[in-house]
Amino acid sequence: MILNKLLEVELKYDEDDSFGVSPRDDFNYFKQLLSKYNPNADFDFLFKAFAFLVFYHRKDKRKSGKPYYTHPLWVAIFLIEKFNIYDELYLAAAFLHDTIEDTAFRNDKVTKQRIIDKFGNVKLAEIVDALTKISTETLQSENEHFKNELLKKYSLKYTEDILKNKEIQKCFTHRKLFQTFVKDQNVIIIKLADRLHNMYTLHYVGDDEKARIKQKNTSVETLEFYVGFASRLGFNNIATELQNLSFYFADKELYRKIREIIESKETYIIERLKIYQNDIDEAFKNLNITGISTHIYHRREYEIYNLTNNFQNIDNLTDYVTCIISVPTNNVYELSEIASSLINKFGLKQFSTYQEGKQRIG
Repeated sequence: MILNKLLEVELKYDEDDSFGVSPRDDFNYFKQLLSKYNPNADFDFLFKAFAFLVFYHRKDKRKSGKPYYTHPLWVAIFLIEKFNIYDELYLAAAFLHDTIEDTAFRNDKVTKQRIIDKFGNVKLAEIVDALTKISTETLQSENEHFKNELLKKYSLKYTEDILKNKEIQKCFTHRKLFQTFVKDQNVIIIKLADRLHNMYTLHYVGDDEKARIKQKNTSVETLEFYVGFASRLGFNNIATELQNLSFYFADKELYRKIREIIESKETYIIERLKIYQNDIDEAFKNLNITGISTHIYHRREYEIYNLTNNFQNIDNLTDYVTCIISVPTNNVYELSEIASSLINKFGLKQFSTYQEGKQRIG
């Protein structure tokens, strides 16, 4: 499949990397990467998990044509590079996260018990099971109470139709993730890494009507479920990436229209970035508080879409630049001093506007 590379969003193209030719070479790449952060990791355990992944996905291909195992490999790499997860348990779970779901209808299917038997690690099996989507079969077997309650109200045929409904299954999948998240937030982080790679490569789904519906549905779920988790866990850059990728695949025409406006104001935006930085440096120059960091950037496409009432009132957006000031203190007097410095520099009215979203102190 040949695709035109689009500059407006960061997409990943499987043909740009060398993964998928030699599994051993691919694992060695992963090993070298992890060694930088966790040189004492149990690489024998990780290789065993990787070999398990390659074996059970040996016949599977991605939409791009690459061997399927390259996707869980990228998920594990993202955990290291983007989420700072270096623990063997979670990296092994990333390798195995699709094995139960994707082998469910095979004679040699992977089960939670098989993972326990193979690795002697109950925790690993529980994580992989938590990452597995709820199917019609598991919805019936693991939620007998739900099925029985339906049968009290509806016929067997209608009950079976409900259990087969993808939206119902998705709700139960999300519920299972919520329940696991309470015990271990790293499980949802694996899902974030998984969803991020899926969004990066969503263009491989195709460009026909069926593909566009899938892209839109995936994007809506990402915006409604995964972006919130990324934000609440402090992965703001990931949340922004997921937002913009979702927005792009949900409405490419509108995304490009906003992108054109941003590009047409490039000179203005660069000038504003410099002004903001100079003004903030000036406001803080007499403070004896160390560690203050300023992040100034132009508003992203999805943020502009929201701030302009779904792009209905574009003229109401007065500035395409936003600023976040991070202050490493909870001392009320220091925070008051910082706020006073900003008010003296920008004025009370403008500072209040910043607090509403243009500039946040946290």
